Amino acid sequence: MQKAQVTVFIIIGLVLMVSVGFVIYFAQKRVAGVEEVLFVPPEAKPVHDFVTNCIDITARDALQLLGAQAGFISIPPIIAKTPLSYIPLDRSGSFKTPLWYYEGEDRVPSLQDMEREMNEFVADRLKGCTREFGPFAQFTIAEQGNVSVQTTIAEDDVHVRVTWLLLLTKGQTTTAIREYVVREPVRLKKLWETAKAIMDAENRGSFFENLTIDWMSANPEIPMNGFEFSCKTRRWKIPEVKKELQTILAINLPYVRVKNTQVPPFLAKPSAYRDLAKARERMLKNFEAGQTLEQQKLPPDPGDAYEFFKMTIDAGAPVSDLIAGFTYQPEWGMSLSAQPNDGQRLSSNTGRGTSNLLRFFCINQWHFTYDVIYPVRVVLRDDSAFTNAGFLFSFGFPVLIDNNAEDRVNFGIQKFQDVPATKEFCGEFGNQLADIRATGTVVGSAFATELEGANITYKCFTELCDLGKTRADGGVYRLRTYLPKGCVNPLITASKDGYLSATKPLVGDKVKLDLKRLTKVNTSVVVHPYYLPEKRFLSQLQKVTGLQNLFVHVVLKNSTFEQIVALPGNETALEFLTGKGEYGIDAILSVGGEQIGGYRNERLKISAEDIAGAKEVVVHVVEFRPHPRTDNEKIDMTNFLFANKEYVEELKPEFR
Repeated sequence: MQKAQVTVFIIIGLVLMVSVGFVIYFAQKRVAGVEEVLFVPPEAKPVHDFVTNCIDITARDALQLLGAQAGFISIPPIIAKTPLSYIPLDRSGSFKTPLWYYEGEDRVPSLQDMEREMNEFVADRLKGCTREFGPFAQFTIAEQGNVSVQTTIAEDDVHVRVTWLLLLTKGQTTTAIREYVVREPVRLKKLWETAKAIMDAENRGSFFENLTIDWMSANPEIPMNGFEFSCKTRRWKIPEVKKELQTILAINLPYVRVKNTQVPPFLAKPSAYRDLAKARERMLKNFEAGQTLEQQKLPPDPGDAYEFFKMTIDAGAPVSDLIAGFTYQPEWGMSLSAQPNDGQRLSSNTGRGTSNLLRFFCINQWHFTYDVIYPVRVVLRDDSAFTNAGFLFSFGFPVLIDNNAEDRVNFGIQKFQDVPATKEFCGEFGNQLADIRATGTVVGSAFATELEGANITYKCFTELCDLGKTRADGGVYRLRTYLPKGCVNPLITASKDGYLSATKPLVGDKVKLDLKRLTKVNTSVVVHPYYLPEKRFLSQLQKVTGLQNLFVHVVLKNSTFEQIVALPGNETALEFLTGKGEYGIDAILSVGGEQIGGYRNERLKISAEDIAGAKEVVVHVVEFRPHPRTDNEKIDMTNFLFANKEYVEELKPEFR
């Protein structure tokens, strides 16, 4: 009897459990790896789903802001009010990517900071999303207490748990709902960890500073260190140098890879690059032992070795399928200054040999140091997020170069003046309006006329300003412009291709500069062998052979106009005044760096008839045979070139 009673009670208990199961709705969400069950009465399910959907919407909005704003939902005022501490993504500055490093300060938000901001964002906006539960007029819905949000940034997703007590009354029945859970499928923690690893690696190793310096050094349009044999001063405009660097960065930075992330494959297997690294070490040892490059066997270059060794950053990031990219846009700005400068220009130093034999050798040397700051925007992508819809996480950091070297310790953007001093000088105009004209003859006319398109520059002590070009104005060609203030009687220079530049001081408000026209002719060479032991010319003439080199230097007397050409070479043309002129000409013929002859004429007079219609100038030079080897033979050659007046006239350059 007792056994039968126990059986009846068990059956009754099972029936009650099944009944409860029919009237209770089970809502399940996984939180922190644990399956969490929320018990929702079926009559409250539509309202519960509605609130849960609002939580999902506001949480996704919060995540999008976190991703776009370097982990900040609300950008701190200290960043928002400091334009150089963020990257402006639009002209108005409404959209910003904060820098995670600024003036030596680490500004990386922690995971706890991001969770806290998400809590506040969802709590502040959830009620607005529900619109006072307008779609549920059948209920009287009463809020009990405040909205409480707890966000957890887990390994593979983000969980948002909301506590908000709502009492739903319909007729005589009141139902309470309190707990809501949303899971957002985005790997925010892994994105943040990878981003922080990149930032830490950059702060430790100055990867992007060194890469930028490499690119600057390899670009001939960005002068750093160099020299050339030329008597013409090399000049570069700082704004053009800056523009060139901005272009290089915009093009090349997207090709930087992050190790252990999903990157485009390299052209060869990893073993090929390991072989190259070993070969480099071996070559360095062999060079120290005296071997030349030709004596060493090199492994084949896959074609992207530079990208492998120089454009791949090992940040110590965990292996993942995340994608990382780096960008720079010129409109984000750049601070660049270079020293030494003469305002907006960089100029080489020109030196000339002191001996008579070497005086026509001019060496242009330059060494400039740069201070550069520009921002880099890093974007990491999780393509699997939100059911393969994808998610982006971005942040920025500054690249800091001080005196051609990386400096990430305490080198601040405030130390820079983006605008060189001369730009300020040239931009401050006074009330003086100048009328500047350039005149010169044109082809087919013997009379000087006003020239169009002549470049006009203004010099006041060390300050140099480009004023513009002459153009049609009131029936004449001229440049009318206000002048920079603060200078009395500045020097005005007019220059134009095909003309000799002219400079005059500006006295009053008008100046006319007379430019002498130049005639450009090709250069050819005739070599006259001279048998030194018998002191006589040999009968056969020849051209410069493949082993020989000839330097020809021409200077217009009483001017700074000088030219040098090298044969063989790509540019062998020389320019002479279209009218008469007196020149000094020096030529040196050499083999393997040793002089074997030449020509020298300190007073070469060229008439208008000589140059009229000429297409070519023939330079005659002496080749001494046998080639001088001893000191005495070299002295004899030098004496002939400098003291023998007869050959100077006999081998005078001729125009054809």
